[in-house]
This record gives sequence, C-alpha cells and structure tokens, in this order.
Amino acid sequence: MREHTNCPDLEEIAAWADGRLAEDRQRMIVDHLDQCPDCYDLAAGAIAFNQEVVSAWQTPAAAPVRDFRAAPRWAVPAAAAAALLLAAVLIAIAPIRMAGPTPTAVVPVVPATPVAAPDQAVPAPSGRDTVGEDRLAEVQHPATVLSSVRAAMAGPATVPSAWAAEIRLPDGAAYGFGAPPADGWFALGLRWVEAELHLRAGDPVAAAETLAHIRRDLDRLGGTAELRSGYDRAEVGLRQNEMTELPEALFDRTLTAGGARGAARMELGAWVGGGRIAVRTGCGAYFKHAEIDRLVADVSAAGGPPGVAAAFEEIRRQIDAGLPNTASFRRIDRALVDIGLLVRGE
Repeated sequence: MREHTNCPDLEEIAAWADGRLAEDRQRMIVDHLDQCPDCYDLAAGAIAFNQEVVSAWQTPAAAPVRDFRAAPRWAVPAAAAAALLLAAVLIAIAPIRMAGPTPTAVVPVVPATPVAAPDQAVPAPSGRDTVGEDRLAEVQHPATVLSSVRAAMAGPATVPSAWAAEIRLPDGAAYGFGAPPADGWFALGLRWVEAELHLRAGDPVAAAETLAHIRRDLDRLGGTAELRSGYDRAEVGLRQNEMTELPEALFDRTLTAGGARGAARMELGAWVGGGRIAVRTGCGAYFKHAEIDRLVADVSAAGGPPGVAAAFEEIRRQIDAGLPNTASFRRIDRALVDIGLLVRGE
C-alpha cells in the first residue's frame, strides 16, 4: 500500500510511461514521482515493461509479453529500469530537448561524443590486418578499466568477499520479466571483477573458481584452446596461493577473443562491476566523464541496445551534481543495474 496521498492510479502511471497524458499532467506526475518512492517503483516498472514490449515487437519469435497491469506491484523493485525512467523524466521537464512528437515508451538514445584521454595512446592491432581487428584496437582499453576497478577496491582497508554476490545482476525473474541474467560477454567482465574482489578480500580459491566459470563460458562463446590454457594456469596459481594480482594480459586476450562486439560488452561489464563497488565504497572519482563517453561510443559502435546511453546520462547527471549524498550514489547503482539488464544475454 502506498503511503503518500493523491497518488496516481496504476492506469495513469502506465499512460504516463507511454507519453499519453497531457503535458501539464505529465509534469505533475514527474513532481510526484520525485517525492513518492512507491510510485517511482511502479513507474520504473511501466517504463521497463514498455521496453520489453518494443523488444518483443522487434523480435516476434520471443516469448509473449505479459500484461503490465496483471503484475503484482511488489514484483517491480525500485532498481528496475530506473535509469530509463529518469531519462523519461528529463524529457518531460526539459522541453528544449524534445525534438519531435510526444515521447513514447522507447527512450531515445542520446549519442555521446567520445572524449579521448590526451595521454592515452591507441594500441596498434596485432596479428591479422582486418576491419574487425582494427575496430577492436579502438574499443579495448583493458588497462584503463582494470586500473579504475582496482582503485575502487583499494580505497577501504578491507573489502568483504560477500560483495561479489552483491554486485551481480539480479535474476530477470526478480524484475517480473522472466528473462535470464546476463550470461554473455558483459557477464564475463562482471565475473572478472568478482574474481578481483575475491582476491582483494584474501580468498584466492574463490577467485580461482570465478575464473573457472569464465573459462567454461568461453567454451560456449568461442574461446580458443590457448586462451583456456591461460585461465587454467591462472587458476592453478591462485589455488597454490602464488598470485597477488590477476594477470592483466589474460583480460586483454579475452577481449581480443570477443571481437569488437564482445570486447565492448566485456569491458562495459567490468566497468559496471567496478562501479557497483565504487558505490559501496563511496569512491566518486571512479565515475569519469571521459571514460563514460568512451564506453558509450564503443558499445554504440558495436551495436549496443537502445537505452544504454540514457542510463549513462543519469550517471552523468549525478556526477555533474557532485554526488552530494547517498541517494546520488543509489541512483548511480540503479543506472548500473539497468545497463546490465539492457545487455543481458548478449
């Protein structure tokens, strides 16, 4: 039961998510959502449901989409598609950014302008000279991502190994979608961060088991025998307590195995995992505009799903506000979860 008074009913929230209300009423609901967490949850679910409808329409062979009104309200937690909701809020309250008809359920992707770090050299492609590998040379920046992730974990005196479970994406069923959790290249990056976290927490065996999970996924995704051998050696080193840091070169080689599309998603997964740690440690310096611009550009160039740029836009908004309080970090965490849900299974 919602605690606030004058809450819009479920039908009106669904109409707001579709952009079917009059402009004045749209603004009133936006103001209400900013004050009422319960309605915020429902609106987030409506936006997420509409995104699912569009996805099912684009892929007719997909499973039928359920009726949003039939879903129990408690089945839509606050984190579900929060970044998409916030992007819709920005559209509703900033008419100058509205170029065209009333916004529909699909949040438009706002293209980001890549900002190259001045002191960062683009690595030259090695091996075969192909178009795909030329693009891969542009998208992979493993050292930058891993150094940022490790910096986020280095801040606190202790990092609990239990955080590895906290940074994982929730199952799709928890959001009422019936979709599986991310199990593709994005998830490999997220699992790599879990392994880093286990090792930082002093549990090399758990780190080895996480690398073994990545190795098994690579069997399905197309990893080479040489790459699997590299993971085998790393696992042995961890189990024998001979390693204090995961081999960065192995991460780099895994990116190469993924091609342009897989590399962009794996690096994004690692960045999201590091971001969820940064949220818990209060490491605001982790979230850099230049790195966000690059990640958005890389995923977009590799055929990323719609909505990722909008989720990143919410993170940018919190950065620009100076991350003033815990609510700001919580909004970033919601946006990070949304990014993962948008690329799940890829």
